[in-house]
Amino acid sequence: MGSGEKKKARTRAFPQQLGDEDRLSRLPDELIHKILSFVDAKQAVETCTLSRRWQLLWTTLPFLQIGPYQISESKYVANFIRRIFSDRNPQSNISDLKFRVYNATCSWNFFEEFAHYAISHNAQSLYLELLRDHIPFKLSTFSSVSLNKLTLKVSLETCELQSDFWDLPALTTLRLKYVRSYEDKQRNSWLKDSLFTCLPALTTLCLEGWDLSGSSSFSLPALTTLRLCHCMLPKVWDLPALLSLQLDNIYVSAKVSDIISALVNLKNLTLFLTLNQGNCFISCPPQLLNLSIRARLKHSPSINIVVSAPKLCNFNSFGIFTVITGVPELENVNISLQGWFQNVILTQRKQFYWQLTNMLLGLCNAKHLTFDLESIEVLSKISNILASLPSPFSKLEYVKLPRGFEESNISGALRSYLLGGSPNATFVTKLPQKKIVEDSMVDANRVCHTDAM
Repeated sequence: MGSGEKKKARTRAFPQQLGDEDRLSRLPDELIHKILSFVDAKQAVETCTLSRRWQLLWTTLPFLQIGPYQISESKYVANFIRRIFSDRNPQSNISDLKFRVYNATCSWNFFEEFAHYAISHNAQSLYLELLRDHIPFKLSTFSSVSLNKLTLKVSLETCELQSDFWDLPALTTLRLKYVRSYEDKQRNSWLKDSLFTCLPALTTLCLEGWDLSGSSSFSLPALTTLRLCHCMLPKVWDLPALLSLQLDNIYVSAKVSDIISALVNLKNLTLFLTLNQGNCFISCPPQLLNLSIRARLKHSPSINIVVSAPKLCNFNSFGIFTVITGVPELENVNISLQGWFQNVILTQRKQFYWQLTNMLLGLCNAKHLTFDLESIEVLSKISNILASLPSPFSKLEYVKLPRGFEESNISGALRSYLLGGSPNATFVTKLPQKKIVEDSMVDANRVCHTDAM
């Protein structure tokens, strides 16, 4: 078939004349809406000039992402957003509305109008982020029968009366970041568990910067996922259904370890250890399957962690620390350094080299080892040290190498160190189908970080 005949065949298969709309324009509205959900509302509105097909498409967008707008743009923000709301198709609901304005020049009435518009149009997901210098919101402002996901990075009023609380019967996911208002003299001591007990469907809660120590009991019977970052912890926890817990920048004391061990159904635990963390013993509940420890301890290389978790299956480490897991057999161990050696002086670098070997010694019961690129490159650099050490791994089945690192690059000393204690173990570049690492904490972390808490 000649080139001319091929062109005619393509024309018959995809009939369009010169000047007709492009292929993107022929997509269904729902798919174009999804594409436009990834751009700012201003850019979405500007598509109305493309052609007649696009002229009204933006007016039925169920996803609106407004901002972030900086102080330099504040002169136009309020009028522009009001115009968007007034020109939208009044019959079209909004399923997902994200609003980030980093200026204090918009009137308080404008913010109330925004919240009212979202709720009156049956928004299912609402994200609101403002600077600190604004009048605190009443919780009742966000009452809605349709919201199932709410993220607030704003100042909130202290609730004294039941009428001040919100009514959110369908809410399953709540993320709150503490923002100090210009009139706030005390550090968020008002946040008590009564704020959440009126949310009957709540299953996922992420809090950042709040003081929960004033709560005599933190009771949320239906909660399955909890993330606390820079928070003061409550005295008593009553979370019988909790499956995933993440503690970020919270000192892991003996009291915290006792709290964790009391969470009898907990299966996924992530801990972010900070510079003030000393040696710690982490007693885990009997059902714990997945444990991730992320260390930010470059100035405290002597950290030692003892983990008691009888059924632990998957262990993820980010950074270098000495760890001992009281488990006869670990199914999967993932080692990641993620820039740990950047800007580290030579004397401290050598100290970390020895500590890395001590960490691996504490993970000697691993069946499957996975390294990121930095960690396997560091081990390659210290082959001379590893040559004098026996292999600690007696139950190893395979070592998963990272993308970009070939088995041919592995020295004899490193090969002997990793595989010498398990004669049948091998190196792999892809995980065997039946041995895929199941790390539920990846999903838990994604829930907590999606909106950049």
